[in-house]
Amino acid sequence: MVATVSVTSCLDDNDGDDYEYVPLTKMEQLSQLIAMEGNYSGKSYIYSLSGGKAKDSIDVAWTVVDSTLTIKNFPIKLLASVVASQDYKDAFENSDQTQELKCTIRPYRPYGYDANQNATTYWYTTEVGDENQIDFNIMHEGENVKARMAFVASVTTSGGLISSYGGYSTAQKRMELYLLPTSLAVGDAKWNINSVYFFGGNK
Repeated sequence: MVATVSVTSCLDDNDGDDYEYVPLTKMEQLSQLIAMEGNYSGKSYIYSLSGGKAKDSIDVAWTVVDSTLTIKNFPIKLLASVVASQDYKDAFENSDQTQELKCTIRPYRPYGYDANQNATTYWYTTEVGDENQIDFNIMHEGENVKARMAFVASVTTSGGLISSYGGYSTAQKRMELYLLPTSLAVGDAKWNINSVYFFGGNK
């Protein structure tokens, strides 16, 4: 298990200055990406940004090829909880549709990280889709309606800074990541998403 299981991530240094990313060489990045490549299966949990227990959990599978992480079967019905309009909410709740989420992963070394003592753990940031958003259609009253889910790289909460990032354990062949959806737009309607999506699984 890599150390990414806490909803709030310690991504700032002890002095409160801007978080410092230690750059990796191209060879280090390539080596880590090669190690992470493969097929994974596991669970996804949805947490509230305000803390507390997971709202839902689902079985998920994903692949990593080069610097692309592809979550294959994210159920659209999980988005029903953020939809305020009852007719659209019913459309999501009754949907069997799954959505593919493609993420670009970028390996980095955290501030204060000792590569010699933590050689079996790799870290990376994530960006979802094109410019941190994905587009899809939802069936509503017999018609396909355009929808868009937007993500952010980080958000500050009362508990601290939460970032869209992940980790990989070479010893356990386990990958974990956080995604931060910020809004869902369907047709002319739009709702905020106050949640963290956590994914964890093994090769």
